[in-house]
Amino acid sequence: MQLIYQQVEELIADVHRIFPSRRPALNARLKHFKRLGFPSGVNTGRGKAAAYDGGATFKLLLAFQLLELGIGPERAVRLIENAEQVIVAAAGYNGRTLYKLSPDHNASLDGPGSIMMYFDPEALWHLKAPDSDADDASRPYELLGWCFKDELSGESLPHRAAIVNVTSLIEMAADHLAGKGVSPNMFGTALLEWAWSFDWTHPDD
Repeated sequence: MQLIYQQVEELIADVHRIFPSRRPALNARLKHFKRLGFPSGVNTGRGKAAAYDGGATFKLLLAFQLLELGIGPERAVRLIENAEQVIVAAAGYNGRTLYKLSPDHNASLDGPGSIMMYFDPEALWHLKAPDSDADDASRPYELLGWCFKDELSGESLPHRAAIVNVTSLIEMAADHLAGKGVSPNMFGTALLEWAWSFDWTHPDD
C-alpha cells in the first residue's frame, strides 16, 4: 500500500472531523511535519511525489493525535521517534488482526485487546526544577508506556495520564480507507510489513 499526499490529507481530515473550510490549516500542519522531515523516507526528492507506506501513515495519524492533546509538532515528532518500539508493536498487533479479516469484513478492532499508549502531562515541570528553561513549551509530555485495554487500571497508571487508544485510531483509518478502495486486509498488510522490517514478531508466531 502506498498513499499519495492527498489521500493522507483526506484520511486525517476524516479521522479528526476537520471542517471543509479549515482544510488549508490542516494542510499547513502537514507541510510543517514535512519540513521537519517527518515521517522519514516519505519525501523522496525534489519533483517526486511523496509516498506514504503503512508505517508513515500510522505515524502521521498518531502525530495528529498528539496535536489534539496540545503537544507541539516538534515535541510530537520527538515523542514518536523515542517511542518507536511501542509504535512498531502497535502496528504489528493491529496490522495482524486486519490482515486476518475476511476481505468483506468491517474493521472492528476496538475491544479488550486494544493497545493504549499513555503519557504523563507535566505542564508545571518548570516549577519543579530551579534551573529549567521556562520558555521550552514543548516539554510537558513524556511517554510512560503502553498496555492492552484489559490491562488498564488505576494501579497501572499514575495519578494523572493522557491516554491514546491506538487501536481505535487504526480502526477509524481502516474504515476510511475501505471507502477509498483500500481494504482492511491491504492496510493491515502494510502495517504488518512495516513492523516486520523492525524484526517484530507476534508472541503466537
